Amino acid sequence: MTSRYLGNKNTKEFHDLQHQTPKCNISEIVERVYFTSEQQAKRAGYDPCDHCLEGSTR
Repeated sequence: MTSRYLGNKNTKEFHDLQHQTPKCNISEIVERVYFTSEQQAKRAGYDPCDHCLEGSTR
């Protein structure tokens, strides 16, 4: 199974790798964790990125 979502362990924010934008700064994420679904990332306490996913609570 492919990991579509990338979480930033420092900010506790996750990104959709199929809809990333330059504002996501994916290349700058050093502490990474991968998820197979949005639900998995949310259950782990990660918040969606406001640039590539809607629904950020930040």
